[in-house]
Amino acid sequence: MKQIKGMRATIFAPQISFSSDTQKKILPLLNDGLEYIPVLSDMQPIQINGNNLLIPQNNNQWQLRCINPFTQNIIFGTQKIDIVREYNGTIEDADFNDFCHFSGDFFSKLLKTFGYSASRIAFAPSYLLPIENNETVIKFVNPFFTRNTFKNANIDNCDFSNVFRISENINGKSISINHLFKVEQINRIDISKQVPSPQPFINIDIDINTRVDKDYIFNDSDILDFYSKVPCMAQEFLTFIFNDEK
Repeated sequence: MKQIKGMRATIFAPQISFSSDTQKKILPLLNDGLEYIPVLSDMQPIQINGNNLLIPQNNNQWQLRCINPFTQNIIFGTQKIDIVREYNGTIEDADFNDFCHFSGDFFSKLLKTFGYSASRIAFAPSYLLPIENNETVIKFVNPFFTRNTFKNANIDNCDFSNVFRISENINGKSISINHLFKVEQINRIDISKQVPSPQPFINIDIDINTRVDKDYIFNDSDILDFYSKVPCMAQEFLTFIFNDEK
């Protein structure tokens, strides 16, 4: 049974550099009721006189981090902004709608607040499929290849990627959207066992994103419409990838 590892929402937009004023503008835009702590360059906040203070060492990347009830980071990079929610394979499925509604709402408010537009938009969930034996690999991989045998031997690894480009209506505009999935075999610690030990998994990264196009400019309304529709796109793509597995 597949397990969800995490989800990411992304917009490509001008950099929002860290400052105390910027932080004050952004925090009220978050309507999920979670508590976020500012972090720069993956460093913990510095406490001085009982107050959490962040002393910038560079101006390239910073983030707002939440660790309860799950890990969620909002990462402000030089060319894009990511919302990354981590589950680490601890649950079998998650609600795309909840995450996408939060992401669309936050991104649209952010663009309006700072007067920006976005050049690309993305939603990217990731999954883990435990490998019980070699048949797990064969069963998953073979349907993706027409020529999947050689000298009566089946493909037995899981390192490949595919992309499909599909036109979708986003806020009344026809937009070419990449439907990408990348598959690789990995080893990771299985914490569900009494004695945690390395376990082989098939790692499936899905990325549904707008194609690079100099004419694509997305405003706050476009962002809302994309994130209202992408859960359905993702669910359809997921059904295709896992061959109607529920």
